[in-house]
Amino acid sequence: MLEESENYFLIQIHGDSLSLPRNKEGVPFYLTYPELIRSSIEEIKKGKKIYLYNFSRGSITINQVYQELLEKIGYFSRTGNILVIQIGVCDCAPRPIPYWLRNIIGTLPEKARTYAIKQIHTNRPLIQRAGIKWQMVPPRTFLEYYAKLLSVATKAFDRIYLINIAPTNPETEMQSPGFSFQIEKYNSLIKEVVENMNNEKLRLLDVHSKIKNKTGELSLYINKDGVHITVLAHRMYADMILKDYRI
Repeated sequence: MLEESENYFLIQIHGDSLSLPRNKEGVPFYLTYPELIRSSIEEIKKGKKIYLYNFSRGSITINQVYQELLEKIGYFSRTGNILVIQIGVCDCAPRPIPYWLRNIIGTLPEKARTYAIKQIHTNRPLIQRAGIKWQMVPPRTFLEYYAKLLSVATKAFDRIYLINIAPTNPETEMQSPGFSFQIEKYNSLIKEVVENMNNEKLRLLDVHSKIKNKTGELSLYINKDGVHITVLAHRMYADMILKDYRI
């Protein structure tokens, strides 16, 4: 564990693509919430060198984050002052076909693959309204791995910030019926784990409620794809973490 007497300060981020830049959509790397946190803590901790390791990657799920955290802890002789976990949307998003079938379609010849993907996309609302849908990670498995993840994290970091799943927009909900319900369900699982652990190192950031309460302003925080976040949301995430950290 790093002590305040050290002349450096270590931040680790483990998450999915929401924690990464999306330059084509107006989110350059220096305006992502991890970089905003790093630059602000540099001001707070004058005289200390601030190191940021953002291990986030697209399409990652809770079980993969758990394995990666275990791996990264093995690489660092001292793990870190702050850990941020931002995960869940890939786990909970309702899918019109199971993952194994998706993999099979990916191996088809290009013409057949293109046709299959088009048909699935076109008929996705009908399939999901009929109650046929899958999650990458079922709720029980998500709950299990989230608890295992936090059990490891609390032994390795001074403070852990847990960002829950942001809301989707109406357009994405129409294309993927049940998405909003699943987001709220998995957010309740995150909250359940945190409350059961009752560890003072854990800080749950309810970005879902904060964004959802911005009536009529959802598009300012959620990208058109209904999943990724805007620069304004990155600033919100950073501000929520920094406000708590200063307490």
